Amino acid sequence: MLSYDGDGGTGDDNASAPGTKAAAEADCMTKGSCPNDTTPVEISIVECQSALNDATCGALYATLINCTFASVTCNAAGVSELPAGACEAEEGAYAACLAPMSIGGGQTYADASVSYPDAAYGN
Repeated sequence: MLSYDGDGGTGDDNASAPGTKAAAEADCMTKGSCPNDTTPVEISIVECQSALNDATCGALYATLINCTFASVTCNAAGVSELPAGACEAEEGAYAACLAPMSIGGGQTYADASVSYPDAAYGN
């Protein structure tokens, strides 16, 4: 199981306490801990930070991100993956928060998939 120090893997546990918004913000920019994980691309970082700063659902997104980084494991290819069933409650709460928000063209966030920072899946 991947160890999670709560501050984006920097090893400095005083940088931000696990489970906090600061920890989730650090995770937006973090390369996963598995050997073949890639560094997140700029657009993913911006999207992640934007979701965290959302006044309505940001706290739920932070909870989802913290759960994701605490739950990922390294697969046989050396890439982070989220085990089946992990963080389902957090994902459901975040998706429910987004559901009433329109993203244009009549589509709602409920129609769109919930996204995670690239580092959560090593891509």
